[in-house]
Amino acid sequence: MNQSIPRSLARDGADATALHSPVWREELDAPVRGMREQVPFFYTRAGAVLPLEGLYRGGHAFLMANGPSVKDLDLDPLRRRWVMTLNNGPKTYRGNANCIVDDPSRFSLSIWLDPTIQKFAPMSHFEKPLWDNRLLTTEHGPEQRWAPANLKVGDCPNVVGYRRNEKFHAPRWLSEETINWGNHAKWGGGRSVLLASLRILNVLGFRSVYLLGADFEMSAEKRYHFDE
Repeated sequence: MNQSIPRSLARDGADATALHSPVWREELDAPVRGMREQVPFFYTRAGAVLPLEGLYRGGHAFLMANGPSVKDLDLDPLRRRWVMTLNNGPKTYRGNANCIVDDPSRFSLSIWLDPTIQKFAPMSHFEKPLWDNRLLTTEHGPEQRWAPANLKVGDCPNVVGYRRNEKFHAPRWLSEETINWGNHAKWGGGRSVLLASLRILNVLGFRSVYLLGADFEMSAEKRYHFDE
């Protein structure tokens, strides 16, 4: 392994080598930048820094996980709140942001193409292809698409790149320079988009986060609040 790559980046070499950033710090509960110090967490496809750290300081966020209990909720009041969804969660509710960690072809193309949703995706996903699984309405009736899309993640609007690491260490989780999503198998396994999304919300400045659909229970009968 390249010794210049921080240990916490583990095997996510594609994210690690895309761009480098120094360790960030917090002061008075808000991310700050030192003199002549860059603190990039978020990037465009072209590598431009998106200065989003602390942008929502003082705000409250709802984080909607994908548990089936969401089906039992009245979601209409959320229209007046800031909401982040996970993976294919926008199939049920289209919020302000969506977070993914897995292969982007697993998620609905309509989510990627929606400019009103700010999509947080790993840096290494920008050049990965998407899958067209849209159900379109045509003059001849409904048309189900099921084929590779002629698009990559970086071709889509409002996509924000971040860098991951794959070794969870609680004491540094809120201060390390990359976004942790659990442990790689060689450190015991157990990775989750929920973990990454909570850290991203923290970097954005949210200090009050309300969880919805975080059921921590999955079975053949009860999987998600949307159809797969």
